[in-house]
Amino acid sequence: MKQIFKLLLAGLIITQAFNMQAQQDQMYITYPFMPMNVNPAYAGSREVISVSGIYRTRPLFGPLGAATTTQQYFNFDMPIAKDRMAIGFQAYNAQTQGNLTGGSIYGNLGLYGNFAYRLTLPNDGKLAIGVQLGVTQVPVFFGIGTGSSGNTAFNSSYGAGVYYNNDDAYLGVSMLNFNASDNYN
Repeated sequence: MKQIFKLLLAGLIITQAFNMQAQQDQMYITYPFMPMNVNPAYAGSREVISVSGIYRTRPLFGPLGAATTTQQYFNFDMPIAKDRMAIGFQAYNAQTQGNLTGGSIYGNLGLYGNFAYRLTLPNDGKLAIGVQLGVTQVPVFFGIGTGSSGNTAFNSSYGAGVYYNNDDAYLGVSMLNFNASDNYN
């Protein structure tokens, strides 16, 4: 336990010392409500047509000029071919607005299609193998008050996942961006 605490403390100190920055892929925070965002094999696992949507604004109330975030998520999936296959669609849009006097707007957009093939196993188990194809736009920068300036990139994205479930348990493994790139010019 002490080693874990020391490792976390060292990571925090290094992050603060070198002013590291990272970008969170907006979709992963929605897992409890939209699990297909994390594993494409989950498409059709409810065995009904499923539609989900989330609209989030943060902070609702905050100091004037503080950064705000608006995010919209949409998922649709359904089984086809007598529940042996499934298709799905995902979309998200996220915008962060900085300080109103000299800040900027950062935007992310993603559109993805999913396909899953499902196998029935003994003991009411089901195994699904899924793939995801789509496009991600990150980042977009627009200066407020200084005119428009910035860049954007549309990167293709593809991934795969495996999902097993029965009446007692479930297990999933996925990788959503096999062709990850840090080239946003």
